[in-house]
Amino acid sequence: MTDIPRTCDGCSACCHIYAFDDPPITKLQFETCSKLTECGLCSIYPERPATCVGFECGWLQSLLPEAYPPKDVGFVMSAQHFPSGLDIITLIETRPGAFAEETFEPLISAFVRAVTCPVLLNRWRGIPGTSTSKFLIGFAIEPEQYRLFREHCEEMGYTWRTQIPENPPVDPGNTSSPSYSALPHDVDDENLAFYLMPSPHS
Repeated sequence: MTDIPRTCDGCSACCHIYAFDDPPITKLQFETCSKLTECGLCSIYPERPATCVGFECGWLQSLLPEAYPPKDVGFVMSAQHFPSGLDIITLIETRPGAFAEETFEPLISAFVRAVTCPVLLNRWRGIPGTSTSKFLIGFAIEPEQYRLFREHCEEMGYTWRTQIPENPPVDPGNTSSPSYSALPHDVDDENLAFYLMPSPHS
């Protein structure tokens, strides 16, 4: 039996959260697209920019269970593949405080524990163009992805507050609190953090 392809079905979450510069649309991150109607539908859908046409969120790609569409869970997932071979999965809030909601923590914890690449959480601060972010690294991360992640952080100019292990973290079998932190030069300590997530058996 062939799976039925998923559709947006009235969801416009991505139209609220991404920065955009593809005429006729130019907007800040977390700024609602001016082309949305009062009903939340795209007023230029047949002629929407190529960036919109080519975008598929993680839910549309079946990276999340069907029961977790962006309009319901409060975040949009996307997967990015870099030329270096690094993969990063990004989760972006569609409303302020979504990541702190009761239903979110078990979902993201289970997801991060299972994936083999870094996960980036992007938190909406309620003001267009402003956000805070942090990386989550699960113990299932592949050694090559971990190496590429370290190189990516160096290229981006991140500095470590605590020495990050050269090799992938080894599961200590406990649920200790976050162990390591990293941040870019031009942001405060809360902006970008590096966390180790406990393994599924802990």
